[in-house]
Amino acid sequence: MNVSQLGQVKNAYIEPSGKISVFFYSDEEMKFGLSILPASRTQKTGKFPVSAYHSCSHCGYTELINLPKVIICLKCGQNKFVESVKI
Repeated sequence: MNVSQLGQVKNAYIEPSGKISVFFYSDEEMKFGLSILPASRTQKTGKFPVSAYHSCSHCGYTELINLPKVIICLKCGQNKFVESVKI
């Protein structure tokens, strides 16, 4: 479906036939998100030294991290994040 990161996906639906329909954001609306490429998920951390978008490697929740701090995912409670991408 040509998805490289979750910030591209506006909506996704499982159809009654079992197929998945994906609707994308336009290039101007695209958000930062968790990369679905396996190599990008190997650098997990719970602490962030810079201001940047990071995504939970467990559920994909993405937020801007502004200060060096330990963070817990607001959606699933995990603490393993990776730097988000916007491709």
